[in-house]
Amino acid sequence: MKKSSFFKSLPFKLLVGVVIGILAGLALNANDGTGLTNAILNIVVTLKYVLGQIISFCVPLYSSRICADPASFYCDRCRWTERTAGDGV
Repeated sequence: MKKSSFFKSLPFKLLVGVVIGILAGLALNANDGTGLTNAILNIVVTLKYVLGQIISFCVPLYSSRICADPASFYCDRCRWTERTAGDGV
């Protein structure tokens, strides 16, 4: 199994996204009061709300699909197969 680079890993990408978000927030806060800054922040807050609603809707659907028929769910990483579905693993 080939070991992936740290820079291509999900935790690194999430950390970079958080740092970019903090820097963008600080930059927009420095220009507080301008119309452009308020417009950008309104768009970001709206996108955050909409994506949060979509995620909140989709996660229970995905979870219920797995719980309804766990024998049909297969995951290479967690080794969940029909053989281990009834073992409580």
